[in-house]
Amino acid sequence: MVVWVLLSMRGLYVARWNTSSYYVDTAHYIQIFHSSDGGYTWEFRANVGHNGQGYITSDFGLGLTLDPNTGHLYLIALCHYYEHTPFVGLEVFKSEDGGRTWRSAHVFDEYYTYATYDYATADIAFDPLRNRLIAYYFKQSTDNIGIAISVDGGNSWQEISYLPVYPKGEDVEGEMEVGPDGIIWIADWFSTYPECWVSVDGGYTWTSYVIDYLDGSSKSARSVGLAYIPPYLYALLWTTSTPAYLYRSGDGGKTWTKISTVVYDAASDDGSCALAAQYSWLYAVFWDRSHESTVYRSTDGGYTWEYVSDIPRYEPWYYPASAIAMTVDVLPFGVEEEASEKDSLKALGLRGSLLVIYSGEVEIYDAAGRSIVKTKIPGRASFSLPGGVYFVRAGKRVARAAVSP
Repeated sequence: MVVWVLLSMRGLYVARWNTSSYYVDTAHYIQIFHSSDGGYTWEFRANVGHNGQGYITSDFGLGLTLDPNTGHLYLIALCHYYEHTPFVGLEVFKSEDGGRTWRSAHVFDEYYTYATYDYATADIAFDPLRNRLIAYYFKQSTDNIGIAISVDGGNSWQEISYLPVYPKGEDVEGEMEVGPDGIIWIADWFSTYPECWVSVDGGYTWTSYVIDYLDGSSKSARSVGLAYIPPYLYALLWTTSTPAYLYRSGDGGKTWTKISTVVYDAASDDGSCALAAQYSWLYAVFWDRSHESTVYRSTDGGYTWEYVSDIPRYEPWYYPASAIAMTVDVLPFGVEEEASEKDSLKALGLRGSLLVIYSGEVEIYDAAGRSIVKTKIPGRASFSLPGGVYFVRAGKRVARAAVSP
């Protein structure tokens, strides 16, 4: 049997959240947008809030991810106390229809007061190797960062490790990414300097590496975006006193090199940024007083950037705080059967390698849709790859295989 698929450009999702007037407009909801044309145009999908209500918050943490196996979206929101706020805790939401409707999947036993007024950070990611969700978030109850996993679609969570916060800063916001062999990265300002925390055992133990010695102790906004395109990990740093710099690591987050400036103006009024990888491209989005969720794209590994679009905001804008997150959607599959075995494509996952049987050009993608290799093979070929789920495309045919570490 040959499996035929319909392939098109993958979409981009953006979630944004800002302070607002609770009685005047709906901007206090978390707003979900989708682009199906590479970020040029955007469709508003939904307002997300606790029990159907929005949030008024002094500061917040926000994260967005997608399960490539199901296409379900997951959103994590950390809400700090403010008057008129219907909820001041930590919550995960789930969408099964491309972000059009959302339900609360889990409310954590974490609540926030003015005691940690400006320390709010959280993100969520999908781990395709272990088929689970993983999240990190600030815990006011223990004054550290909690790492938790969910194996049932976000309905229940188990905390598996903790990271220190010292010294506690203000307005921090970072991101989490899962790479080959299930390596997990967190980039954030848990200390004075922006750090990359690395776990090679599924999130149970962590090692920290400084991305750059940018002193963030006196800054009122310190945001980090994180993305992975094999073999490089990328970090986007933006503060109220520095331009938005892009850094690259070729050794799994241990050492970093500044490779470009994405935007030259510093963040204003607690601005926020996010980074995502789509195939071999990088997308960055910025949001502050001057940027209406401004989207940029790099097609050369982050060295040069081009303006793509602004996601318009229709409601009034209330300063100072904002939070933004971005992810990409799943490869679209339209399946039909063909009786002929001619030119069939087969893929077999082995320990540490992928065996492909096909004559012609193939392209291999990881579970997040990132292109790994594109080459011609004479009938069969073996590729050494980290453990994970891979898709092999040949024309309109696609095969799926899981490689064990």
